[in-house]
Amino acid sequence: MGAEELKEPNGLLALFYFHLIFIVKVASLFGLLLMPFYWALTPILYGGNSMIPAAGPQTTFDGRQDGRMMGSVERNEANEKLIQYLEKNYDGETYLVAMFRATEAAQIMLKTDKAVMAMGGFSGNDPALTAKKLENLVKNGEVKYFLLSGFGGGQSNNDIVEWIQTHCKEIPQSEWKQSSDTQQSFGRDGAEKLYKYEG
Repeated sequence: MGAEELKEPNGLLALFYFHLIFIVKVASLFGLLLMPFYWALTPILYGGNSMIPAAGPQTTFDGRQDGRMMGSVERNEANEKLIQYLEKNYDGETYLVAMFRATEAAQIMLKTDKAVMAMGGFSGNDPALTAKKLENLVKNGEVKYFLLSGFGGGQSNNDIVEWIQTHCKEIPQSEWKQSSDTQQSFGRDGAEKLYKYEG
């Protein structure tokens, strides 16, 4: 009888430890799944950049994914006065205008239904074009207007910028740019210039 009384507490203790270990395992599994779940949920909770999708705690800083890296990918809508100027002076070229960033070129394409050249690819820094190739395109009558902004081009496209600035004429901003109090420009710090190749 005494032996049975000793076994019963030991059995209860073993059962307690079994439940305790089970609870610890469940809590550990929950902890492992909680952070990835939160990580994946951050774009929904804090918003994000649809152009460069990402997730993680960094999105909580300003509601965007690493805006410093992209220099603010979200851009203002295309300058209406610029579009009017380009369409008025369009003479059947393959491209209405050339610029470095595809994200900016897309806005003008959507507004005009005309092709716009993205000389620097998506980010504006891709060496997708050489100065020689650009010269051939210009001389073939495929493009004559170039919009250069304070962002885009990068070190990899310096030769293209230099070619445009050397061989093309800058158009006065009063002819194509809206006043800053009505609409901001594409370029960072408003530093954008429109050039025209006149042969």
